[in-house]
Amino acid sequence: MLRLEGYLLWQAEVEQARKEAEAMADRLEWLTSAQREAVVDCFAERQLQLSRRFLERTALRARSLRGEYEQRYALLRARLCALTLLGFTAAVLLLCLVAGR
Repeated sequence: MLRLEGYLLWQAEVEQARKEAEAMADRLEWLTSAQREAVVDCFAERQLQLSRRFLERTALRARSLRGEYEQRYALLRARLCALTLLGFTAAVLLLCLVAGR
């Protein structure tokens, strides 16, 4: 499912880059048809390169954050287990002391 979602997101990015490139080329009214197409292709390619770099940086940061959160979660889980075990031990010790009287 993630691959399909990624594919669809990238196709939307390609379409958006093309629309922006065409809008920019429309402002250059003096271009011939061949020049206009070359400008659109070049601009769209540049936009896609920028988008790819942005997505790669975002994915890298997401993986980094995931690792940090997994580490923190493991530490908190270990602390909770230790505190729970300590609490049960204290309760059993207290019950033994009360029962021994």
